[in-house]
Amino acid sequence: MLNDQSFVYVKFEIMNSKDRIAAIFERKKCDRIPTDLGGTRKTGISVTALYHLRQCLGVELPARLYDVFEGTAETDEILKETTCCDVVHLPQPVPLLEIECLRDQTKKFWKPYAMEDGTGVLMPKDFYPERELSGDMCLRDLHDRRFGMMRRGGWRFERLVPGPGTLGMSAEEAVKEIAEQNFSVAFIPPEEYWEHLKFFLKRLSRGAKKSFTYHAGPPSPFLGGLGFLEPMKWIEFLVKKEPESEKLLEKWFELWMAQLEKLSETVGDAVNVLILDEDFRGIDPEAEEVVSSRILPFYARGIHEMRQRFGFSASILWQSEGNFQAFLPQLIEMGVNGISVADSHSGMDLRWIKKEFGKELVLWGGACSAADLAKKEAEVILEQVRENFAILSENGGYVHAVAGSIRPETCPENILTYFTQRG
Repeated sequence: MLNDQSFVYVKFEIMNSKDRIAAIFERKKCDRIPTDLGGTRKTGISVTALYHLRQCLGVELPARLYDVFEGTAETDEILKETTCCDVVHLPQPVPLLEIECLRDQTKKFWKPYAMEDGTGVLMPKDFYPERELSGDMCLRDLHDRRFGMMRRGGWRFERLVPGPGTLGMSAEEAVKEIAEQNFSVAFIPPEEYWEHLKFFLKRLSRGAKKSFTYHAGPPSPFLGGLGFLEPMKWIEFLVKKEPESEKLLEKWFELWMAQLEKLSETVGDAVNVLILDEDFRGIDPEAEEVVSSRILPFYARGIHEMRQRFGFSASILWQSEGNFQAFLPQLIEMGVNGISVADSHSGMDLRWIKKEFGKELVLWGGACSAADLAKKEAEVILEQVRENFAILSENGGYVHAVAGSIRPETCPENILTYFTQRG
């Protein structure tokens, strides 16, 4: 168990969360370092960890599994207040989560379910994983293909289906599967979702002024989605079959722009942080030039369009797994304002990044990884957090969050103490 010592900082005039996040991106002084838990898909908390945390706090509320792939829970106001969270992630539908589950949290749309470790949670009503002879849990798509797998004893599902680009799927074939709402290829929100988002935003805006975030990228990432499982095969396809690959990339961009148009019509300028996700795992140094010349230009075009629609008051947060350190100058030139590291084994040197790019990039999390937070050597972790926090938060430009979603085995005391380590 961690002790509860915290840092001492000079206090300024008390700010609301929205202004606090804006000040961090503008490098202005804050009354304290802002905090995030659940503001992005990679800074959430597992349903099991949330269950035990609520038990520790004396709160008897069932945890709802919001994202079946990440194994993360739907956060609530009690949790946000306990951790002084400044960020609210606007609801986005994910595979196997019906729109009704976002609108209505009654038993009509949710059902009891036991996680692999025995923790009782609530699952979306249409969640029906299959138990295989090996003990693994399997998910199937609309064509009865195995597209997700949770290993026996695990807590999150891994995708099994390679991305459309890796499969050599044509743009027409990919779009046809999307039109059929086949989420193993890409997930596009149904039309009724946008009305729900407008209602949800209006309700949230009546309360405390939180900073709203939204994952605003393409239907699946240009690299980590289209090249899923076999990124180097996708890189090779980009090089050897340029006309075909370019057509697929352009179609993906077109789909992305259609979603951005609906998003801007729905939320206007209410979203403060727009998030782009990528996955650079499995990319060797020789492939970096291809990514730089073939993939990132599409993101540059997308960011330009985002600026046209949402203005420069909205910040662009790049969130990625894998090592993307070599692309930082290009990302900055494209208009990225901050980065979030989701992979504890990425090899990213956040201290060096803070030194070299601290004036251009906000660092979102990174004082401790989710893997380290779950370890038993609590005092070692606390010392690491203190040291990293002092470096990453120097001269502002830092949001306090865990690098990666909090794991099931993380003890509640560690979670609570981690979020006291802020100014």
